[in-house]
Amino acid sequence: MFARRVRSPASPQCATNKDYTDIVCLQHRQVGEPREMLRCQAARGFADVAEDACEQLHADQFGAPPDPSPEGHDRKVQLTLALMSHIVPNWTDIDCSKALGRAFAIENPDAYTEMLVETDNLYDVVTATEARQVDQYARKHEIIQKVKELKKESRAALIPKHIKNITPKPKAKGKAKAKPPRWLPQADDRVPKVTEHIRKNVPYSIAVEEDAYNGRWRVLSDQGDWRSISWTKRGFTAAAAEAIWQGWVYHEDYYGVPCPYSLDGLRDQFTAEAIA
Repeated sequence: MFARRVRSPASPQCATNKDYTDIVCLQHRQVGEPREMLRCQAARGFADVAEDACEQLHADQFGAPPDPSPEGHDRKVQLTLALMSHIVPNWTDIDCSKALGRAFAIENPDAYTEMLVETDNLYDVVTATEARQVDQYARKHEIIQKVKELKKESRAALIPKHIKNITPKPKAKGKAKAKPPRWLPQADDRVPKVTEHIRKNVPYSIAVEEDAYNGRWRVLSDQGDWRSISWTKRGFTAAAAEAIWQGWVYHEDYYGVPCPYSLDGLRDQFTAEAIA
């Protein structure tokens, strides 16, 4: 895309948009190489772009959009994948999943927030008006989680129909699903060993920071989401399992790659081996 030439009120000559923003003291910064507008939108998963706008864009640029899915899959996900197949045809399924995950995070910034206090406890210390706001927030969060599940299911079902470059899945060494990682360190000097164990078993898109002073791990997604998990509150067993579980949830949400082992089995095994 090229900057539109405009007439600046502070100068008689023509100037580009950047020149004009400099004149009126607005800051302008370019990060990375310039990209076409449609490629930028694809990288954002067409976040905040309405369904009818996506349909019109597809019709104008690439012909009639696909018919709505008879299985009831999310229409916005379907249109976004159809547009991606034309705009960035070299993208893999993981690239598309990453963009769709980014779009969901942009449109739903509270998706990973948690109530720090139980709602029943809040009702004892807030006014009636504030209690209604708490209820509204809780209901909104439930709706967001349902939307997230629908988009996740739609992504898994629709990507093979629209995207040609599917990343080969690693071959399993047998019919049985891979076993969760076992806990090995002894009781002494556990914190750095537990941290090492968590880092070894979270996916590549996840970073784990150890905060020994506050007794917690911070699980950070490369897309900007993060969560703090306390081992002083939960104990090593539950906190370590929770940290690995949260890492895989972020990874699957953004990259479409599920955990290779049972997360429920991981929790059960940590509990059974009792490292807390």
